[in-house]
Amino acid sequence: MGMAGPERAVCYRVAMDTGLRADELRSLTAGSFDLADLDNATIKVLAGYSKHKRDDILPIRRDLAECVVDFIADSRKLPKARLFNLPEKPADMIRADLERARQAWIGEASNLAENEKRERSDFLRGEDSEGAVVDFHGTRHTFVSRMVRSGVSPKVAQTLARHSTITLTMDRYTHILNADQRAALNQLPTIEPERKNNMLAATGGTDDAQGGEKSGALFGAHSIVSSGENVSTSEHMATTENPGQAENQDNDITARNSPFGPFCTNGGSSDHNEKPDWARKDSNLRPGDYESPALTN
Repeated sequence: MGMAGPERAVCYRVAMDTGLRADELRSLTAGSFDLADLDNATIKVLAGYSKHKRDDILPIRRDLAECVVDFIADSRKLPKARLFNLPEKPADMIRADLERARQAWIGEASNLAENEKRERSDFLRGEDSEGAVVDFHGTRHTFVSRMVRSGVSPKVAQTLARHSTITLTMDRYTHILNADQRAALNQLPTIEPERKNNMLAATGGTDDAQGGEKSGALFGAHSIVSSGENVSTSEHMATTENPGQAENQDNDITARNSPFGPFCTNGGSSDHNEKPDWARKDSNLRPGDYESPALTN
């Protein structure tokens, strides 16, 4: 292959920590790095090797700078000597290394079931089950995707990738996994209805109409309706002259005199079978015209 294992390891690390292209990596010498101050270390790509035909000076992380310092010392590279003897077809090199790493990973399985699971996995495959193939340029895609997943702003990611447009950075070089989408969804606040005990705690322990409206204001109408609680007042039930009518009203999800009466009545008495104003044929009202104090207070 022309590159020993330690040299390939450092080359892969530089590629994935800087996003440099294969030709740019081939051009690097020990003198391409400014390592005088490891906290402010940089790497320089000469215009003749840069895709944009200009000198590019890029910052690098301290841990990468330390890695390069050790590599230069161990390999005894002269300042003008090429740092990496990268082959003409680096894709073959990286696939061979991936296969060796994959076989080592499979061999570390603790039991037969785990071994079979790893054999079926696409992890570290040079070509996955959907036909996607690894090539050396994938290290550049990895660099950009890692920045985006780490919360780097799109504009900063564009400048570090040295792309001409932000669209190229975000649309072509950023790869979003299912796990990224799930993590984004998990950051959203829940809209799950609060349980009754939480509602009572928020209203000072009351379960009357005032408390129901108060909890509605705190948790939204959805919480009151889905809880199945009757928010009619005890006073209203006591003044009902017809016990049967009172029973029917008590069976409603929400009593007619509540803010949700027009939408949540179950029927029972003949009065309950009447269509609400907004549902009548000649009415211009809509359900939204009945505003709930729970939502507007």
